[in-house]
Amino acid sequence: MNILHGFKISRSKLSITLCISILLISTIFGSLKFLPFALILLYKEIFKNITSLVIFLLFSPLLLMTSFSNFTYYVVFILFIVLFSSRFYNMAKEVCHIYMNMMIPFLLILPFFPQYEGNTYSVLTFGDRLFPEIPLIDQSINPNTIAIIAATCSLLAILNKRYYLFSLVFFILLITQSRASIGFFFIVFIFCSNFNLNKIIGGITATGIFIYIISLTPIWERFNNYKENGRLETFALYSNIIEDSFPLGYPLKEYLLFSSKQPAGVDNLYLLGVINFGYLFVYICIFFIFYFILNKKDKSYKIRRAFFLGFFIFGLLEASFIGNYFLWPIFALCFNSFGRKNIKLI
Repeated sequence: MNILHGFKISRSKLSITLCISILLISTIFGSLKFLPFALILLYKEIFKNITSLVIFLLFSPLLLMTSFSNFTYYVVFILFIVLFSSRFYNMAKEVCHIYMNMMIPFLLILPFFPQYEGNTYSVLTFGDRLFPEIPLIDQSINPNTIAIIAATCSLLAILNKRYYLFSLVFFILLITQSRASIGFFFIVFIFCSNFNLNKIIGGITATGIFIYIISLTPIWERFNNYKENGRLETFALYSNIIEDSFPLGYPLKEYLLFSSKQPAGVDNLYLLGVINFGYLFVYICIFFIFYFILNKKDKSYKIRRAFFLGFFIFGLLEASFIGNYFLWPIFALCFNSFGRKNIKLI
């Protein structure tokens, strides 16, 4: 029995590794075409989650009226979140370890690639943002994409008491100069904490030291400067697309073509969700909240809640889990209630 149990765990770890690898490749290339391979690894979970999938996918064919790309994106996103959660919610610790072990080395080498602005020295000294270009694929990786991954890895490292890894990856987060992702880190960390007087005093002290250190670096200027590529200016830039996204979204390929020619995309989870899925984004958000309420309060409940709230608060300033495939496994772990047994308890 122990040998069989060990074999099942090893096979599950291999599946987790393959899923995360596929998501990483998809994030780097900015393409959906690799994601069906991850779904193949999870297909057995479909039969355990029929009710949940019907609820989420019931109105998805309406997106075909907008474009096949919007429909595909919606279906792949929902399938991955539900199936990955169903398969691995009880292996959250293993998922987090694999996530960190794969991502932290990747994050640590990014400053040594050619940079879109400046060079390795200017990036490491906060003169320029970390904005690496990958010559082999002729592609650059957006600093905000790197930042939210670094913020997530920082949180997982500190929650698992791997402080040396935390210090390294938190530095990567800082050199991305992403205000929203740094805010996400502190929001989730606060929600994960058990508050008492000592921790409150320690948190205030650590925050004060952090702010003081940042004030001594060039990154402070970015924290105080909202004029360049500001959120309001970005929203104005996309106002026509947002208006044309009702009721069933905006053609995804047209949006991606337009955004590729702009200095920034839509830095808001809710607006980007409406662009991609129209009113269906409101629909799935309501059911995400519904399923989160159904979650069993296991030993990981507080961490699930912290990330769930963090993603939606972070979404006010960035695209959050909608715009970054590599956040999907962590968002999926926010739920343990997609199976049919839990639905029968309603």
